[in-house]
Amino acid sequence: MKISMIMPLSGNYKDKDRAIISCLNQTYKNIEILICLNGNTETYNKSIVERFKEYKKIKFYVKNYNNIVDALNYLIDRATGKYIARIDADDICKQTRIEQQVAFIKLNKSDFVSTNCMVISDKDKFLYKHETNMKKKVYTNPIIHPSIMVKAKILKQFKYKHIPYAEDYELYQRLERANINLENIDKELVFYRQNDKNISKARRSFFLNISTLIISKCYRENLRVNENFFKLITFEKKTKKKFLEAHKNSLKKNKILKIISMLKSIGFKDNDLFEKNNFNYLHYIFGIFYNNLKKEKKYKFPKNPFISIIVPTYNSEKTIIETLDSILNQTYQNFEIILVDNSNDKKTINLIKDKYKKNNKIKKIIIEKKILSGEARNIGAKHTKNKTKFLAFCDADDVWKRNKLSYQIEQMEKNKSLLSCTNYDFYDPKANKYEKNFFKIPFMDINFSILAYKNILGTSSVVVEKKLFEKVKGFPESNFFYSFEDYFLWLKLAKIKNFLFIDKNLTIYRDDRKNSASRHSLNIASQRIRILIYFLINFNIGNVIQLIIGNLRLLKEYLNKKDKIKIYEEYFNLL
Repeated sequence: MKISMIMPLSGNYKDKDRAIISCLNQTYKNIEILICLNGNTETYNKSIVERFKEYKKIKFYVKNYNNIVDALNYLIDRATGKYIARIDADDICKQTRIEQQVAFIKLNKSDFVSTNCMVISDKDKFLYKHETNMKKKVYTNPIIHPSIMVKAKILKQFKYKHIPYAEDYELYQRLERANINLENIDKELVFYRQNDKNISKARRSFFLNISTLIISKCYRENLRVNENFFKLITFEKKTKKKFLEAHKNSLKKNKILKIISMLKSIGFKDNDLFEKNNFNYLHYIFGIFYNNLKKEKKYKFPKNPFISIIVPTYNSEKTIIETLDSILNQTYQNFEIILVDNSNDKKTINLIKDKYKKNNKIKKIIIEKKILSGEARNIGAKHTKNKTKFLAFCDADDVWKRNKLSYQIEQMEKNKSLLSCTNYDFYDPKANKYEKNFFKIPFMDINFSILAYKNILGTSSVVVEKKLFEKVKGFPESNFFYSFEDYFLWLKLAKIKNFLFIDKNLTIYRDDRKNSASRHSLNIASQRIRILIYFLINFNIGNVIQLIIGNLRLLKEYLNKKDKIKIYEEYFNLL
């Protein structure tokens, strides 16, 4: 069985010979060694190729920029072995490493196997033994990356994603979601170098901490990482000290020291990162998880499904034409529009009748008595065609981008999802100002515990299976839920299925509160109390706990703003 050993080599790393030689000296001989020289000087690349040119087992590839994920995926594509083994340029393999991993794979018919490691310093000083404990995956990365060996066809299928300083941790989570068993040999077969210089870099510590917090939550709640999220966030230098200290605490091996660090961090002010890291550790200690969803049944997604788009209107004559035009001009055309007019005059409906009198895609329903928007949307849903598979919603002052439906349905089909939302641009008509990609959400899925913190869905971005909408009885129509009917529906849906979050700004949300019902909205405290009452009455204790945690996060955010304390961006409360 042939093994491909892959090694990215960057930054003109000086002490590279020992890692390469440790691969050449393996007792298992049926190997190839693929090395990607990425981001080095031309002189450096020439010298290393010249140094090892006589070894036919080694193949060198050159990339002009330094990106470990691109380098790894490049080597994976070129690997010809049945299995791929990782090694880094600053680590060393024991001579029998590959031999013992191959023997384990043959004996256990394994797809993935890692090993324990001897952790050494920059000066080759022994620090400690790393014993791989997969239970720790709920708060940190338990696997030493350069110790892994994986079936090549699996790595070629899954590849690495651009997750800053945690591309390996995220890969393991995706593999486990795909029911690939991650096994470990309880022997130290690699000398792994702990690079203190990297640990002391604030920007690296920031992204590594954020990535770790995101992936660990994905493990606990069966979510997926949103790769696009990392393009939307930046590191603020003034938080340097906090991130370095938090990262230092996360490396502590002593349980007592970790718990003391956790207790020191408790409080409401200006220590979010400490709390996140330490409470993540408690998830491991006490086994606290929040994934309430049952295992999904296989679902055959319909081809080119018929969609009913529900548009409630109330005195919307100033914006409705732009809204309807944006829907009618969609690249996806297998739809109908159910327009439910509840205006107190005829201006809106007359404008629509005049503009679209020859358009048979629009079904108009006029409601004379005053009703709430939730009831208007439910009336629209009841008037959809029998062939309707999905419902979409669009408010009368919002706008869809031309490829909104086609891209959303394409992603839903790809992910076998019955429920999705998109990112959007936030438009302030008063200031004539756009904020693109309004939501910074680190996950591809939005579950109940995320929504328990705050309503982060734009109604005009949602597409939901009609049967699922009917199962939860649609939007609430009681005055008890006035002004947050949509939020309550999202919570009910998220109890059953996660929302697929499509991080593409496909909707333009108009913040026109002066002319909307939101100016008469109940305050947030009243909304939250009413939601808690509902879930308490219905004995959903798990959901109540999640809502209480979400409310505490919201309270903390409010107190920090009130005290003018600069905290991390809103996405941090989703972790």
